[in-house]
Amino acid sequence: MLDKKLSYKDKSVLVTYLAKSYINSVRRVEIMQFKGISEKDTQYLGEISSINLINAVIEQCSSTSQIILRNEYFGKRETKWFLEYFSKSNFYRLRKVAIEEFIDCLNI
Repeated sequence: MLDKKLSYKDKSVLVTYLAKSYINSVRRVEIMQFKGISEKDTQYLGEISSINLINAVIEQCSSTSQIILRNEYFGKRETKWFLEYFSKSNFYRLRKVAIEEFIDCLNI
């Protein structure tokens, strides 16, 4: 746990960083699988552990937050995807809640 409280901006930056790391891990695992690298390989296991940790944290969040986190940060991002689910103002409010939930589930 951190000694100081993170601001919303800090939390947002952290989630964005973790999302980029997650996406890169998914890509590396796909490449390793394509190359036929053993699933017992240390690097492969590390990437899988990272992916599983993020997935477990997302699954602890509410269903609305999961939708936002997966579509906005941890998945393939389409422009204005949220308009199918939320109004713009509601989305921005719920995105803040999703970030807070995600950080809380990480116990930071």
